[in-house]
Amino acid sequence: MKKTIRLSESDLHRVIKESVKRILREQEEQEKYYWSISELRPSSANSGEFESYACVEDSATSNDATQECFATPDEAYSDGLEQLKYYDKGDYVLEVYHFINGAGDYVDGYLAEIHNGVIKEY
Repeated sequence: MKKTIRLSESDLHRVIKESVKRILREQEEQEKYYWSISELRPSSANSGEFESYACVEDSATSNDATQECFATPDEAYSDGLEQLKYYDKGDYVLEVYHFINGAGDYVDGYLAEIHNGVIKEY
């Protein structure tokens, strides 16, 4: 059943203002995904083991501001894999992470390593 609702101009402005605030708040709360590539640094004690990571590239701090965050982990992972291919000498790891409400964490299932040009996905 259709019903006609009469709004004053001030009521209409209030409804629109509240709707816009709600939409902006929901967008801020959505998860944003990023990728990072870190160099694996070998351990001095045990050969073949890695003791530390040093970030060499991160989509959140990339020079390309148009692709700094991604809507899904799949998008971030796919873009990160394209960048990982350029690190063909040495040992590097690609990880996907996200922020929601200001807290960040790595996303399980989105990990790849490259060792001297050979990429392994985990």
